Order: sequence, then C-alpha cells, then structure tokens
Amino acid sequence: MALDTFWIQDAAGGTFDAPHRLARLAVLIEQALSGRLRVDAEIHRMSKALIGRRMRAIHVPPRW
Repeated sequence: MALDTFWIQDAAGGTFDAPHRLARLAVLIEQALSGRLRVDAEIHRMSKALIGRRMRAIHVPPRW
C-alpha cells in the first residue's frame, strides 16, 4: 500500500473543490489505477483541448 497527499488546482491555479469536478476526478483516478483508462491518451486529449482554447485567445495577425 502507498499513501500520499496531493494538492489539486484547476487550470487557473484556483481551488479544485466543486463537487462534480471532484467526483469526475475520483472516477478518472479509479479508472487509471484499474487499467481502464490510458493515462497517456487522456493527457494528450486534455492538452490538445487546452492548447486549442489558449491559441484562440492569443491570436496574432501576420504582418507583411
């Protein structure tokens, strides 16, 4: 058995304490530990979505 404590923050560095988000996190952890979730694929999927949102916010038009 291994035991540790983690401090989880949202993408903006804020508190991660909304009940529905904590429930989703618990499900993802359970799936990852049981092998039902490919963690590498989930990280890739989430990173791609986050980068897409950030890129839309940081639009710099080309200069000629």
